[in-house]
Amino acid sequence: MTGTLHACGVLREAVTLPVGECADALAALDVRALLDEFLWGPPGALEVMATESYRHANGFDKLSFPAVDGSEARLRLHLWPAADTGGPSHPHDHRWPFVSRVLAGQVTNEISTVTDDPDGDHRRYSHRPAPGGYVFQERGRATLRPAGRFTCPQGRTYALPPEVVHRVTVPPRTRTVTLALELAPTAPGTSVFVRSGTLPTGAQVTPRCFSAAGVRERLADLRATL
Repeated sequence: MTGTLHACGVLREAVTLPVGECADALAALDVRALLDEFLWGPPGALEVMATESYRHANGFDKLSFPAVDGSEARLRLHLWPAADTGGPSHPHDHRWPFVSRVLAGQVTNEISTVTDDPDGDHRRYSHRPAPGGYVFQERGRATLRPAGRFTCPQGRTYALPPEVVHRVTVPPRTRTVTLALELAPTAPGTSVFVRSGTLPTGAQVTPRCFSAAGVRERLADLRATL
């Protein structure tokens, strides 16, 4: 079974499988075969990936594998280049439950509780998808308090429900890569919490997508190190 066929099976099954079984399927996925299928597969596959692959505001390159008919689940690679400093991301929740497999390096999830508070230490923004991008809307202020943290090294797979507010950090100057399986959405948008500074409100943000050549370069580099 090729990597893509295996991945398609995971995505179709993710419609009905419990999260724990999805994590098992993701942990068993042949990542090398998956990468080979897109590096050496049918023409146009990388162009499809490029339409939704870009540098994420939280500091990683996000590479999106194509959607599979009949499934709302998505499979995405997150790559933090080793040259980066591993700076902090904004605390946020998600529209969907997800499972994530650490392919290289390690990730630390810092979990927070949230209380709406007009004098809170964070601005709360809603983040909703829009055609070709997304839109932020400021929704008041909130107080965030630490509620725990856990670190996952290379080889570990973990899961988080959509309502959990977390912040991801990676070690500085360490190449970190995760493969994330996003399950079917359960909410129309997410919340993002900003302690200092502001996010653009009301205007659509359109990320600058990578070229097909840029996607190939990143996949080939990852394949060479696995």
